[in-house]
Amino acid sequence: MTTPDYESSWIEASLLRQNNPLASITLFNHPELLSLIPEEKQKLWIYPEELLKYWIYHTLHKVDPTIQFTNYTIDWKDCVLYCKLFSALFPSFDASSVLSITDPMARAEKFIQTITPLLPFAPTLLGKHIILSDAYRNIIFLTNVFTHCSALTKSDAEIESLRSQLDHIKTMEERAEELERELEGLNEDQQEEKKKELHRNDSKLALTASGQLNPREAPAESLVRSMKDEAERQYTEKELDYISWIKQLGLKNMYQSAMLSPSDSTNVSFDRCLGWILIALRFNDIGLMKRKLDKIDSILSTGGTTIDWERKNRLTAFRATYAILTRNFADAAKSFSTSISTFVATELYPIESLVVYYVCSSIVGFSRSDLLEKVIRQSDVISVIDTIPHLRPLLHSFYNQSYAELLQNTFKVATTLLHGDKVFQAVAVSWTKDVRIRSYTQYLQPYKFVDFNRMTQQFGVSAEFLEQDLERFIVSGAMKAKINKVRGFVEGKAGYSSSTEFTSMLSDADGLISQMQTLIGSVLAL
Repeated sequence: MTTPDYESSWIEASLLRQNNPLASITLFNHPELLSLIPEEKQKLWIYPEELLKYWIYHTLHKVDPTIQFTNYTIDWKDCVLYCKLFSALFPSFDASSVLSITDPMARAEKFIQTITPLLPFAPTLLGKHIILSDAYRNIIFLTNVFTHCSALTKSDAEIESLRSQLDHIKTMEERAEELERELEGLNEDQQEEKKKELHRNDSKLALTASGQLNPREAPAESLVRSMKDEAERQYTEKELDYISWIKQLGLKNMYQSAMLSPSDSTNVSFDRCLGWILIALRFNDIGLMKRKLDKIDSILSTGGTTIDWERKNRLTAFRATYAILTRNFADAAKSFSTSISTFVATELYPIESLVVYYVCSSIVGFSRSDLLEKVIRQSDVISVIDTIPHLRPLLHSFYNQSYAELLQNTFKVATTLLHGDKVFQAVAVSWTKDVRIRSYTQYLQPYKFVDFNRMTQQFGVSAEFLEQDLERFIVSGAMKAKINKVRGFVEGKAGYSSSTEFTSMLSDADGLISQMQTLIGSVLAL
């Protein structure tokens, strides 16, 4: 018997595929993409953004073989890539009318205005999304362009050959191993039941052939039986469709087995949720990720004692990833600090990416003392950090309060490491703002007043940039400070924290003395 949780996965998968355009970008749906991927990089688990990138390169190189791009954010901000892409797809597209405009916002709006009549769908991308380097909206727009206008066609014979290649990638040995893992942990009765389910379709066909309705049956009974047969047929189709889709994704065996297992055991339910989180990450579905993390919390609260250490360790990395995606860098840093020494969730990302995420989130989320003990002196960070460009200078410039170097390194890390990263690309802009807020606050904290010109020198920026940056953060409530333009200084309200703490300490001391006097008076009265 299947469990409600297993059946609900069919609905979840169906909704995801209907509502998320990215869910359609798989090699099984578009085998023609396989011919664009180098043989050494061909695998089933490829993020939609990566598949899109291969198609975009293929299309762009028709008009400019030298063009390069690394991300879906700042590389598209000036509309040059968009114009070249549409020039390759639509010969009637007039790129010069767009690129001749110098104002960034006007250029982006002109681009949207020009392409709208050419597209067979209504674009949801706006000029402001391009200017703001909105990774998700850029990806969704390009996904729709690929789906409707890819111009990447193959003959039936070529498609069949590519599908055979996909079958070769997913070998029969792997399938046998997956089935073996799926049956592992089940008792003999459960294994027999599972095997019957796998062959249910054949059994139903045989039953249909031999089990003809008795012509003497009452019409009502005949109708009930036909309705049951139809419901059973639809049920089987949904299950087989779900199984086929899950097998196409290329999940790690432990997750695929859990996703395809009807068992409701604690470990299987736990692994099934982790598998869904991986799928949600692949298709940028933050809501689905949150629902599955909540389900894991429910599992842990009811039967968490049976979950082994390795699974809980994996969960910590999954939580940290979700925290980054929701811009909660402090929680991400805490989760990474507890899991980096025993990191095993390589299905999420390699250890090098983990160190990048840990360093970047800790700069925003940790105090300087924690940064020294938990990051700078952390052995796993030390062993990897020098293999990653710009990361050590970023970390040490923040800790050493070298603010001009910090801003330069922040820009380098954001452009070279984060904007093209699967996890960080959507929050890279927010992270750079948080780094500046943290550095401004850290600089102002010891002082009551700071000369504005001196602050511009310390940060290596123009007075106009610093003034606009500080005003934006102060108005939004992200910083507690005040700019006095008449006298030319910045009032750091965080500097008052020490006097506030001292006043609070005196008040607590007065209360303690009063309690002691009362106690002494009571003792003397005895």
